[in-house]
Amino acid sequence: MATSPVAGGRAVRAAGPATDHDRRPPRSWPAVLLSAGVVAGLFTVQFLRNHRFAYLDDRQADGVAKLVDMGRILAAGKWPWLSTNVVNSGGYAVEYQNGVFNPVNLAFGVLMGHLDDAAFASFLQLLAHLTVLAAAAAWLGRLVGLSTAWSVAFAASVGFGPYTVFWGAGWYQAVVSFSWFVLAVAAVVALHRTEQQRYGWVLLVAAFLCHQSGWPLAIPVLGLFVAAVVVARLVTGCARGATGWIAAWYGGGVLTPLVGLYPLLVSFRFASRSSSISNEANANVAPLEGLLHAADPSYYGWFTSFDGYRLQELPHFYVAWFVLPVLLLWRPAPVGPRVRALAGATVALSVVTALGALGPERALVFRFPTRFLQYWGFFLLLAVALLVAHGRFAPSGRRLAALAASLVLLVLNSLQADPDGPARVVGLGALTAVLCLALVGPRPARPPGRRWRLVVPDAPGRASGAVVAVGTVLVLGVLGWLHPMARGFDWGFPQEPGALETLSREDYTLWYGSYAPLEAPGELPSPAPQAEQYYEEYRPSSTGLLTGDRQINGYSPLAHRFLREHVPLDDHGNFGDSGAELFTSVDGGTGLTWLELLRVDQVVAQHGPRDVQLAEELDGSWRRTSIGEHTSTYRRAPYRLPGLVSYAAPGVEIEDRESCRRQHSRECVRVSGGDGGRVVFARLWFPGYTATFAGRPVDVVRYEGTLVAVDLPAGAAGDLVLSYRSPAVVPLGSLAVAVVAGLAGAQVVASRRARAVPRGRAEPAEVSTR
Repeated sequence: MATSPVAGGRAVRAAGPATDHDRRPPRSWPAVLLSAGVVAGLFTVQFLRNHRFAYLDDRQADGVAKLVDMGRILAAGKWPWLSTNVVNSGGYAVEYQNGVFNPVNLAFGVLMGHLDDAAFASFLQLLAHLTVLAAAAAWLGRLVGLSTAWSVAFAASVGFGPYTVFWGAGWYQAVVSFSWFVLAVAAVVALHRTEQQRYGWVLLVAAFLCHQSGWPLAIPVLGLFVAAVVVARLVTGCARGATGWIAAWYGGGVLTPLVGLYPLLVSFRFASRSSSISNEANANVAPLEGLLHAADPSYYGWFTSFDGYRLQELPHFYVAWFVLPVLLLWRPAPVGPRVRALAGATVALSVVTALGALGPERALVFRFPTRFLQYWGFFLLLAVALLVAHGRFAPSGRRLAALAASLVLLVLNSLQADPDGPARVVGLGALTAVLCLALVGPRPARPPGRRWRLVVPDAPGRASGAVVAVGTVLVLGVLGWLHPMARGFDWGFPQEPGALETLSREDYTLWYGSYAPLEAPGELPSPAPQAEQYYEEYRPSSTGLLTGDRQINGYSPLAHRFLREHVPLDDHGNFGDSGAELFTSVDGGTGLTWLELLRVDQVVAQHGPRDVQLAEELDGSWRRTSIGEHTSTYRRAPYRLPGLVSYAAPGVEIEDRESCRRQHSRECVRVSGGDGGRVVFARLWFPGYTATFAGRPVDVVRYEGTLVAVDLPAGAAGDLVLSYRSPAVVPLGSLAVAVVAGLAGAQVVASRRARAVPRGRAEPAEVSTR
């Protein structure tokens, strides 16, 4: 029987002739459990050190608030297409980011809606996805041939990498999308290595959840990886039938989530997020430093983005300390076609994502090129894993000297980047050097008649595996302990929203201001003591959703370009120093101000230039009712028209009471006659609105491109019912069901045909003993 080289250079006899169905992946559950436990433990330590670690920046302003709102809507027995508790960013189905068709997201929304501690609720959501991420990475490590110890090191570096945790914990859906992305990659590799169709269902589910996670960048990267694997299999001569199945299962994972993606695709007729489309001249050079410092846990990555952010001191360019010794001291061994195909796909995606990280600053929804670093780091680690699993030590004096010189240069560069932290830089640099030396495992030896010298074994053994696993957990633990703050700023919102009273009245409240003016928002303790009283008076961004406030403001990943012409909110749903001159202006078509068209019955203005301007711009129907320490409150009399009707043409007679119970996705009014004309609702227009009048369909029009409106015929009477549901939900939902049924049927047919055909000889299985 022939032998085949495997991990560490050991030759193992192939098991003899085997069919694709005889191949079994190595036992993975010890690595999966260990990795999930390690990452969950490290993240829990972060939370214990800083109770608000997973509740910062965008998650505080947007992600948690909206998930809680969606969960409350779902718990009330309604589907969370949109929310009428907030106008800007109220179209959940259209915004896509929270995934109204993602059952995992919805389940967490319901759970989080029942928890009083918003920081703890956010922690639980991220903890679950980090556990999935670590488990998927460990399974992937075992699939490519890593030992259990090396799989733990690989999975921990992927799951608790600073670009995953320190950046993603404070940002919406970065960890969520990445967890399903890595699971989908692992499923592709399982199909590729074993050709067992049961893993196709894992790929289908993981791809669906990844596409419904809320971050579009994961979609093209996953598609490119699958395409690279398919092409590599064809080039290396792998079975074409199995290749077709990989493409089919992934194709199903692309078609089924269209029911959730389509609303996003049709949103660009009104979407206008300033931070993704403007500022095209901005330069971004930080990713180059990130690539150079992939293996340096002591380096502070300086990231300068557009004017929405400041310099951020985070180690978010660190990937894994063992990258340098592996790249410098390992060399690949001869492998079979499946490993060659996987290695080719991995290298191709490493190049693509590295170029993406160095690419232009503006690519519509992709926004920062630095976000490619999360994916580049993953494919770099996967390439290292393949090298370790299917290679051997190839040490030499020059390579050892290059490793030592690289470590010294990294420390020197880190000292230049952070001259105020020499103890941290030198300490972590020394720790990395010791771990590299232990990983290489040199031992003194004296050949006959020669001097003593250091000899490096030509194959990694159990000792080196233990070093890399323990060393990785140690380095990540030190980094986590030294950096108890995630990416972005802590705006100080209390983690117990239930302790705050709802401030809105019957209709909408407009918060005319911004975040709490904290002097040091990125420092502990968190929240800052002076912030609590501020949030008793004011609710910035989407945080009012946590306390049940009905408001105009809201963080939007898309932004409604027409609304911004009248209410100049930024991406977070806050104001600059001005804007009152626009939303107090009179609309020529209705004779109402935009505050009235939006049914705003309360404006809370932050003290300073905004409050002064607002007092000058408001007309006589408004009066100042209170002056707090941080804000002034202005109110007007209740509106006469029912529901969310903000305007009815003089020829339209609308009864005072609603004809049915208003819901998040439905509005009902009774028209008793008149000359006909336009009815305008204080609902932001999104694709998906329909209307009936007296039981017959009528057209829904956009008023000033912003609000939902209906034109009624003269002399007619009856109920006007306005409804919303996600665009094309019925045909695309039917397509998803048909795709799943088709794949299941095709699998049954293929399985029966395979059992009917006698097994023949096939290429030997690629065996790994690691």
